[in-house]
Amino acid sequence: MNRSSSVYDYDFSAFDLEMIANLSAADGALFAQPRPLEPLEAVGEPLGVKIFLALVYILSICVCGVGNLLLLIVIAAYKKMRTITNALIANLAFSDFIVAVVCMPLIMDYYIVRPDRHWTYSDTTCTVINYLRMASLYVSTNSLLVIAIDRYVVLVCTSVTRMSPRAAFIVTVLVWVVSMLLAIPVAIYSQAVQYPTGGSAFCGQVWPVHAEDMYKAYYLTLFILQFALPVLIMGFCYIRISLRIWYRTVPGHQTDEQQMRIQQSKRRVVRLLMVIVVLFTLSWLPYYIYAIIRDFFPEILHDTHHNTTIYFIVEALGMSNSMSNTIVYIIMNKSARKHIKMLASDCRALRRNRQNRQVAAQPFVLVRAQTSSDTKSSSRQRREGGGNINPVVELRTARTSAVNKAEASSSGENGLMKLTPREFRQHLQHAYTLPGGIQSSGSTSQKNEDKITTIA
Repeated sequence: MNRSSSVYDYDFSAFDLEMIANLSAADGALFAQPRPLEPLEAVGEPLGVKIFLALVYILSICVCGVGNLLLLIVIAAYKKMRTITNALIANLAFSDFIVAVVCMPLIMDYYIVRPDRHWTYSDTTCTVINYLRMASLYVSTNSLLVIAIDRYVVLVCTSVTRMSPRAAFIVTVLVWVVSMLLAIPVAIYSQAVQYPTGGSAFCGQVWPVHAEDMYKAYYLTLFILQFALPVLIMGFCYIRISLRIWYRTVPGHQTDEQQMRIQQSKRRVVRLLMVIVVLFTLSWLPYYIYAIIRDFFPEILHDTHHNTTIYFIVEALGMSNSMSNTIVYIIMNKSARKHIKMLASDCRALRRNRQNRQVAAQPFVLVRAQTSSDTKSSSRQRREGGGNINPVVELRTARTSAVNKAEASSSGENGLMKLTPREFRQHLQHAYTLPGGIQSSGSTSQKNEDKITTIA
């Protein structure tokens, strides 16, 4: 970027966490006298803050990445999970999954791993990551809003027809279109810029000086559309739903125990609905308070040495709402947990079937059955009966001897030895040859053949 360009970062080291130390005061002048960028430790970033940020991002990556992926697989794999509500939740899960596996690792690398916050990736990557992150977060917020409205229509406005699968698909597309349109200014003004001192670069939003009013209007619009209205609408919907559930009476006569279980169920549902609104509010309220102060009262942050630390924390809290969504809509969802367990069981069964098919594909496996006991029985009869040996016992002994000899020369395990078809026939013929070269009768061979199992 040309150093004489008239630019000003209205985020003031906050929106994308970069302290542009070489800018002049709030009148939005040019790049002025540059001074070196202070590393993270040099500006007094506490180690505890870095540990807190690392824990938040790592937990979010693990919980959102694994949990949302499992939910998406379960919804795709099981027909019973393909409901309208689950389709809306899947949209929420997909947006949170993108934030967790695509954006958060790069944010961790940029914010925490590199002490000088040096952007080592390309300018295009900077633009794409910032745009994708904000668009996905807007999708997450709008999906929460749509889910609240859908539940309100189903449980309170019973006379209104619930939206069809086609309508749900259209709503999902609209959520993505609106969210992507809202994030377009982020893509336009996000770029990787070299510091005037050279060497290092930062990735952030750099708006032109003449666009200051447009910038403030844009972020004020985001505050209204992505925080104030969603909180009010979700709060209204869930309060009405809670009242409807709480005062609804179940028809018929119930025992005291049944009534107690019904009340416990009602309290559990109401508590869950309130948790959704409270978590969303607590996650994003600090972020938007900071944004309003940054945009309309910048002198407060100019006088605060740790303004970057504050932004680190409030942004991490906002992005942790994705983890809260995963916990509420997946971990606390009995149906989702049930089908995830079914998925694990089905995967184990599929693995066992694959192993069985691999065993079945082997040429032949000769399994020795009861040969040890047969040998002992034959030896005992020899000692007790002298030379009068039953031909069947002699046949069994001969067969056992043949099997043992073959086993000694094989490399099988657990009494198994792998044979080619020709070797199998040779061992079988030798096993059923009586002493003196007399072949066993067909009936005797058939009876004793039952003691040898072949697996093709």
